[in-house]
Amino acid sequence: MVLVAATGALAQAEMEQAPSATQIPINQEPALSSTFYFLNGYGMNRNYNLYRFDKSGLATPSNAVIGPLAGNAGEGIINVAHPSPIQLNDRVRVFAQRYSGSIWSDIAYWDSFDGGMTFGAPTAVITAESLGARFGLAYPAVYVAPGDAEPCKMIFGTRSSNGIPTALTLATSSDCSTWTVHGTVFSRGDDSWQAGGIAPSSVFRRRNGNWVVALNTYNASLAQAHVAYAEATSPNGPFNAATLMASPYTTQVGTLTGAKGENTGTTSIGSLRLNEPYLVYRSGDQAANIVTPIAQSGTTVTFDVPLPETVSGAEFAHVAANKIDPSVIEENADGSATGIFTAYGALPDVLCEYTISVSASALKGPWFITSGKVVFKPYSIGNDHINSTENPAPVIDARSMLPTRH
Repeated sequence: MVLVAATGALAQAEMEQAPSATQIPINQEPALSSTFYFLNGYGMNRNYNLYRFDKSGLATPSNAVIGPLAGNAGEGIINVAHPSPIQLNDRVRVFAQRYSGSIWSDIAYWDSFDGGMTFGAPTAVITAESLGARFGLAYPAVYVAPGDAEPCKMIFGTRSSNGIPTALTLATSSDCSTWTVHGTVFSRGDDSWQAGGIAPSSVFRRRNGNWVVALNTYNASLAQAHVAYAEATSPNGPFNAATLMASPYTTQVGTLTGAKGENTGTTSIGSLRLNEPYLVYRSGDQAANIVTPIAQSGTTVTFDVPLPETVSGAEFAHVAANKIDPSVIEENADGSATGIFTAYGALPDVLCEYTISVSASALKGPWFITSGKVVFKPYSIGNDHINSTENPAPVIDARSMLPTRH
């Protein structure tokens, strides 16, 4: 069950010969071994907050830890999203973008001294105003380069008029507190799958020592979002031309009819992707039920569990029908890759931003969905009924690379 193989890898610019992996220490813990993650959730309160999730997929604590619901978003801020956390010697620090009501106005950080359970007030480090970015900033991705004079790095975007960046910018810091903004390190290409813009999801180091920025790329209409990556020999870039990794299942959209308590129904989708998560429109709160088809005979579909409510001609779509984002990627010693993608926008008028586990025999794909369930559970969490959980970010361990702050 392939997540969608890229049709023809984009030819990359010729790169310098990278040092061997045995010559380059890779000191960061593997992303998927992180004991907890931070995600942004959107619920019935109608704003984005950050939550701390454990590896089992449950929010711990159950309430938002950063954002309006946590009382620490900052004055005039109504949304906090796209977390990028790092473990310093004496604290967990989470970077994220903040929305002021008109634009995503800055990138800020929050500190926790109890393992990410509670956080203090925000500190803004990069502002849209200081960069003349009138449409706002986007998607901070923090990473660490061991041994570098400024080991803390951040790649982020400056939004264009459609809300999506067309180029990515590098910022660096020696202490993860004071940041210097540098120039452009990556620009979108001419391909249709990135014509609408590009966004950084995460940055990690390959086994060959090169650095990779995982990308969420958009077509011109922004109706579809794809997964790609760009590679550099230096943690400071520049990054070479992007390679397409995976695309959404645009044909996996239709309707479903079925009765509550029954594990069968009828669908207009001719050939479902079995044992992968699908969404069914749920009336009343603009959300979706997550279901897993396990068998299909003609228009009749069988699910692994009974349907939670009766539906008739309800919107029905694969969770990755329209947009996918490479939230977490880890390259393994044998060259294979595993990760957690965010799938979103499957039902245009419904909140449906969820996480799926994926794997591939190589970084460029093809990628496969490895579970019929979402990774991080979105239901009835703490002080908000969360209908979406997206953009999971593992905690980068930088305790051996930065001095203790006082």
